[in-house]
Amino acid sequence: MSETRIALIMGGGVSLGSFSGGAVARIIQLLKEVKRGPARIDVMSGASAGSMTLGVVAHHLFMGASDDEIEEALYSAWVDRIDLEHLIPHNFSSHKTPSLFSDEIIEHIAMETIQTNDWPGSHGSPHPLFAEGMRISFSLTNLNGIPVRSEGQIIRQPVSGGGPATGKNSVFADAVQTTFHHDVIRFELRRNPARINGISGGMRTLQPWDSDQRKNEWNVFRKAAIASGAFPGAFPPARLLRKKEEYGKWWPEELETEQFTFDYLDGGITRNEPLREAIHMAADLDQDSQDIERVFILVDPNVSGTNELYPLPYNQLLSLKKEHDNRGKIVSMNLQNSDYLRNLGGVVGRFLGVLASQATFRDWLKAAHYNSLIEWRDDLIEILDKIQIKPDPAVSADIDRLLKEIYREKKVRSYSKELTESDLKMIDEKIERDIQKHSKTDDADDFIARLKLLVNLAANLNGKRKLNMVAVTPASIEGGGVHRMAGDFLRSFGGFFEKRYRDYDFKVGKYIANNVLTASISNEEEVAKKLLNEGIEEIKAPDPILPSPAYNNVDESKREMMEQFLKNHLDSAISSFPIPTKIIRNWMRDKIAGRFTKSLMTQNSGQTHYVCIRFQNVNSDWLLKGSTGEDGKTNGNHETETIIGVRMQLEGARQFEMFGPHLHEVQGSEFPEFQFYKKYRRPWKNNEVKRTVSVQGSFSEWYRKACFNSSPCVTCTLKEESVHLIPSQVLDMI
Repeated sequence: MSETRIALIMGGGVSLGSFSGGAVARIIQLLKEVKRGPARIDVMSGASAGSMTLGVVAHHLFMGASDDEIEEALYSAWVDRIDLEHLIPHNFSSHKTPSLFSDEIIEHIAMETIQTNDWPGSHGSPHPLFAEGMRISFSLTNLNGIPVRSEGQIIRQPVSGGGPATGKNSVFADAVQTTFHHDVIRFELRRNPARINGISGGMRTLQPWDSDQRKNEWNVFRKAAIASGAFPGAFPPARLLRKKEEYGKWWPEELETEQFTFDYLDGGITRNEPLREAIHMAADLDQDSQDIERVFILVDPNVSGTNELYPLPYNQLLSLKKEHDNRGKIVSMNLQNSDYLRNLGGVVGRFLGVLASQATFRDWLKAAHYNSLIEWRDDLIEILDKIQIKPDPAVSADIDRLLKEIYREKKVRSYSKELTESDLKMIDEKIERDIQKHSKTDDADDFIARLKLLVNLAANLNGKRKLNMVAVTPASIEGGGVHRMAGDFLRSFGGFFEKRYRDYDFKVGKYIANNVLTASISNEEEVAKKLLNEGIEEIKAPDPILPSPAYNNVDESKREMMEQFLKNHLDSAISSFPIPTKIIRNWMRDKIAGRFTKSLMTQNSGQTHYVCIRFQNVNSDWLLKGSTGEDGKTNGNHETETIIGVRMQLEGARQFEMFGPHLHEVQGSEFPEFQFYKKYRRPWKNNEVKRTVSVQGSFSEWYRKACFNSSPCVTCTLKEESVHLIPSQVLDMI
């Protein structure tokens, strides 16, 4: 019977887990409408907040919860319960963990949604989407680390003794030695009887609980999901007791015991999109299955478009010094030359963005490359099908010997053991089965089938299928920028401030998942098909939140709570320094907290790029009139320089705005302008405008020109008649 197998992959997102919760709730509801046979979810792979979401979903599918119960559990966990008020420690003096927030509420939510007590349906039938033998993996960052070494180098230096890194019996040192911090913990959910507390193939076995041992394993499952989401600095590290069977040959030799308690942080630090893990688990399950279709569904709220910054800030000679009021509004701007500190900050800030973007897409790009290899294999197999030859028996015998040698060598290297007679017999049987898979005549002596198998083995693609990948992200559908996540500020912690932000993101997740899974899929022959049946109910996009979500727009009581919370942490930090009096300590605390609060208020969700405007032929007695800054002065070369900032706002529909310390809005005109006045000895005449330069063209065009030129600069000659600046001059005049 045909079947569609689903692998769910979820990235992190801190408070944006509400998006993932809404998306996966809708995916569960839609998968019963899959066209090609019944759908079964048998693989889940998560990181960070994605692990916590998948933990809830897997538990509820396993225990036979309904679609509505799954959505209610996810909404309760990500929208109703996880609020700033509950994350802030109530008794700060007793908060001793190395973290800003308390994870107490997270543990309470996990206890309620992944419970270890009997509940309705726990011994009945599982959810229809549950596949017997579901495998789940949570990404972790191991703070202790696992030592690894490579034996691949040709030249190695002899050493005496050995040691921890080389092994007790080693007489050579391996130069390539390091410590891995990326870690995973794997579980297999099974409803059929199996040994209690068993670990097979590095996976912990979970079943409906009838004993304390099984409850202990479910406790590990719940704690592992929390550990995967322990964002560094925000939440405390989590401790998990791991066993040697889970690591196999990677278990550190220094640990003489069979188990050890490791400390873990957020798995998204080292792998935020654990697609490769899902592919490996799925390949193991699919290797002997024929009439199935495998679909990988990725849910990630962080994939919301590109973040290119072609003209980097530290390459620009001029910058803006902005002054803000207590609500984050710009009250003045002044030009300043780029200095050491600003340039250093620009490099560091861009570096952090680079790390985040590279971690997000690495596995996805590798999967796309894998698909191209499968296409090459399939094209070659089609060519072999067209060959009409009668092989020599000796050639067939040579191919058979070669096939056996390849299978035997692969098995030896996989298990590092001598092969028994039973192993060799199993190899012969597997070769015959694989030949049958490639045969069109069901004839085991089919020569072409042997050639096909040889091609697959040489390319290491035997039994492997093309990866059908579906991405549910804020950028998945046309106009995805319209659906900016409400909690996507303050490094994605913004959703914790307001329930309405989390509710909005939950609804956006449902809306985008519905649109993606019901869309048509076009293959290479441009034949449109759908993953799901027709007639799926449409979901309306939620109305944008106004004013747009930002720290300066959250409820004032929440801001006061956050600011007092910061002061409490600063008190603890400053008290560790030998500062003589409490008055000085409080002054330092308030000063730092005030600066930090103002920086929070000035956060925005857009991207800003700058264009340098250079005016030539400016007489020394002419001044560039300031709008929100000082008047521009002419240098000895009769030139005046200023900056236009062009910002793309991401809240709501995409909008562009232009600003600058010398840019004036003109009443009745859509175009702003620069204004010059002549410096007189009589001050009352100084404001009389004598020359204007109009900035024409759409703001979006100016943004593109500012964004995609390595050194965007416009040189403009001041003339007697009016002058117009247009976006193309950014290209023409640099």
